[in-house]
Amino acid sequence: GMSRGGMMTHRIGCELASRVAAIAPVSGNMATATGSAADVPCNPTRPVSVLAIHGTADGVIPIAGGRVDIPFSPLVDVMAKWRMADGCGGASSASTDGPSTTTSWQCPGGTTVAMRVVQGGWHVWPGTPTGAGGPDAFDGSRVVADFFAAHARTSG
Repeated sequence: GMSRGGMMTHRIGCELASRVAAIAPVSGNMATATGSAADVPCNPTRPVSVLAIHGTADGVIPIAGGRVDIPFSPLVDVMAKWRMADGCGGASSASTDGPSTTTSWQCPGGTTVAMRVVQGGWHVWPGTPTGAGGPDAFDGSRVVADFFAAHARTSG
């Protein structure tokens, strides 16, 4: 899901972990009415892999958090919430692909929490005409599909 759909995606991961193996919020956020990710009631019944994609130039849902129309939590705090919920270790790995850097944490049961930060990226779904020619020109749908394929649940 993207934007408000990304916010719904976080909630699905928190509340329907028995039904989903992975989520991929794009330019989404997870925060309380005061802008806290840490205080969001998110206690999935099993670990959920998460790939968050967010641009540094997103003015609709700022990557650093703050208030636009509603309060937003910094992306790093949202990812910390997921790492805690999934029981991930503290060690991370990072890879760079053009203007994007993906930081990943390995978690129990083959679960991964990752964030792809797009330097100069906007509030768009990557790979759509709106992002063409800019830092968001990569195929976001392919990136998400590959993440889902790599994190499919193999048993009940």
